[in-house]
Amino acid sequence: MVDAASLETLLWGGVDAIGPIPPERWNLRRLVRPRSHRPGEDDDPRGGFIENVDRFDAGFFGIGAVEAASMDPQQRLALELAWEALENAAVQPSSLLGSRTGVYLGIANADYGRSLFAQPDLIDPYFSQGNAFSVASGRIAYVLGLQGPAVSVDTACSSSLVALHLACQPCGAASAIVHWSAAST
Repeated sequence: MVDAASLETLLWGGVDAIGPIPPERWNLRRLVRPRSHRPGEDDDPRGGFIENVDRFDAGFFGIGAVEAASMDPQQRLALELAWEALENAAVQPSSLLGSRTGVYLGIANADYGRSLFAQPDLIDPYFSQGNAFSVASGRIAYVLGLQGPAVSVDTACSSSLVALHLACQPCGAASAIVHWSAAST
């Protein structure tokens, strides 16, 4: 199960979370070639994988099953972990309703969307919103009824760090960043 306690155990325990690629993820025969240096091929069939990402309680968040199937697991995890963080902090989610609370979310890598895009029969009306980074922070804000900024940050490996940095800025600076980003797109 993915939760804050498991992450803490992983980090403080010095656990190596890299393991074999699950066979249902990719065609290993096609991807793994011993001593390969060609693009798209690897000689080490290992990676970091989250187990049981399909065990998302979509109904709890008011999301239908069809929409949930199109959602990037990062969006699912973000919702679950945001809720868990509030529980751990003993904050009643309803106490935030209508507040100017902001959501700053580090998110990167669109593997799930690319895998769906490669299978056109899996594309449905929920594909775009289920795989857009901008929607991930917005989902959290929407579910909690927040009225502050909802910012998704993709700076590759530093995404979470940059999101945390932005969240710690005075309200004026954060607002300026949000307005500048919206104006520049």
